[in-house]
Amino acid sequence: MPDQTFELSVPAHPDFVRIVRMVVAGIGNAMAMDVEQIDDLKTAVGEAYTMFHPSLESPLRVRTSCNDDELSIEVIQQFEAGAPRLLAMDNSMERGLAIVLLNHLMDRVEYLSDAQHKRFKLTKFRRNGGAH
Repeated sequence: MPDQTFELSVPAHPDFVRIVRMVVAGIGNAMAMDVEQIDDLKTAVGEAYTMFHPSLESPLRVRTSCNDDELSIEVIQQFEAGAPRLLAMDNSMERGLAIVLLNHLMDRVEYLSDAQHKRFKLTKFRRNGGAH
């Protein structure tokens, strides 16, 4: 499979996480990932989605890129100057547990934050059979 990129913009509201999960599952299926890997992707995207500040004014961009070996999913939220920069989860213990779960489900997890952006990049390597 040649490198493929897909991007969508969705409201940063919990009602829309199902759409993102379905898109990611479809891409994993097209890559011939196994059911366990697709479930990991859907769960990880759901966890990452909840880490962003709920806002109808600051939508999330979800960018996927894939090739024969891996699928990367970036979830990005951009804020206007002076907008809140906090993650949606105020409880640092819950946030810590979510990060542990993301690291367990995915092969690579990156989190970047600055004055106007928050971004999670989640990567899953495609496997044929064996465990990850």
